[in-house]
Amino acid sequence: MRKITGIMILLVFLVGCSMQKPLLPIDKAQVDCEEGDEDCKLQNLLNSYDFEYSDGIKTPSGKYYFTKDEFILILDIESEVSGKYNLIVDLGTPSYHEIVDIRKGHNEFRIPFQKGLFKSEKYEVSIRINKLNWDLIYDNPVLFELDFTDMNFKTPINLSIKGHDYIDTDKDGKFDFLRINFTADVNNANDYYINCFLYQQSRGGSHVGRADILLKNLKKGQSDFYLDWDFDEVIRRTNSDIHKVSIQIYHGGRGGSLELLGIDYHISYNDLR
Repeated sequence: MRKITGIMILLVFLVGCSMQKPLLPIDKAQVDCEEGDEDCKLQNLLNSYDFEYSDGIKTPSGKYYFTKDEFILILDIESEVSGKYNLIVDLGTPSYHEIVDIRKGHNEFRIPFQKGLFKSEKYEVSIRINKLNWDLIYDNPVLFELDFTDMNFKTPINLSIKGHDYIDTDKDGKFDFLRINFTADVNNANDYYINCFLYQQSRGGSHVGRADILLKNLKKGQSDFYLDWDFDEVIRRTNSDIHKVSIQIYHGGRGGSLELLGIDYHISYNDLR
């Protein structure tokens, strides 16, 4: 039995290594632009600049692979400095931040992301390394590109808005709550903590209220839920139409991995009054 287990572990290791793919540097080549193609000319101009800043760190390289639930990025860093540093790997959403020990010479870091957080087909990867006092030692905002066109990802949960209502709980003719009704389309059964903000158009797009809910043991499929905002607070803070709902989704409940979602949704200022 021990021999069989050892063989199985070796096979899993070899399969995992064989599926690793190299990280591809962003293509910064100059191309011939057709006359009048301003977007092409702008891209050539951007490609002509070197955005990399380094103070003791060589340009990182790496590879990546997938497990059942995670996207694993393996980052190789050659360093002329040593110590504790802030390592930030940003794909827009998601992003990763950890305090790491960097030694002189070769360093390898394994950076996991939940596979369900990837919603787009293509990503640009930026790397930033700071001292603990946030002095910069390496920055490259356009280092790698990831192309997941053929991966057909399914996000763990998708949210949509069904509509909104004005709730008068004590039947006194005055609204107590602004209620927004949601549908959750769940691919991964889990707990989800939803933290939600309403944004108005004026005052620089300031938010006018927050509501939250912990959705426990959501099963695969569709589930409906609602969030209530204190109506008096919304009225007090609003002077224009509400135009956006900004949502923080914590996978696994409070303290879980964070996903950000913005939904364009209109509530008339006149209707609120």
